[in-house]
Amino acid sequence: MEEDESLLVALIYNGSWEKVEKFQMDISKFLIDPMNLENLKLLKNQNHPEGPKLYELKINGELEVKNYTPQKEFSVVIVSSPNCGFSTWAMSEIEEDKELLDFFKEYGTFILSHTGFLEVNELGKWNVEHKSIPLKIVYNEEEWPSQIDWDGTPTFIIFKGNEYSHMV
Repeated sequence: MEEDESLLVALIYNGSWEKVEKFQMDISKFLIDPMNLENLKLLKNQNHPEGPKLYELKINGELEVKNYTPQKEFSVVIVSSPNCGFSTWAMSEIEEDKELLDFFKEYGTFILSHTGFLEVNELGKWNVEHKSIPLKIVYNEEEWPSQIDWDGTPTFIIFKGNEYSHMV
């Protein structure tokens, strides 16, 4: 199964849409919901500015690609996951502490590593439960600093301006 997912991710990154559809038919299951695949095609085929980008889930359920641009001299990007107990615990702790919540609202961005599969339902559920700081999906990990650990969640990445500083 993991090999199937890796191949599918590679096909998606290359924009080989016919091969993605054929591959899913060949293995007799849809690793990506056909509706999400159509949405993904549209997003991947658009021209986007250089730099790190994020999928943002709009209220109507559509995904929109936006550039990540720190607006402050200092910012924190938190690699998180709705399926990670530590991530949900960290978010609960942040939301229960007004000072922490205010800090992360101003300086923080919660992101989900891009697995090649758009977990739109999970993302929507997380964003309804945690309206104060919505979770976004990374468009392409290769656009982000190479030091980022995408597997460990939650991971706190500190930026000074647009430059990576360190990771906790």
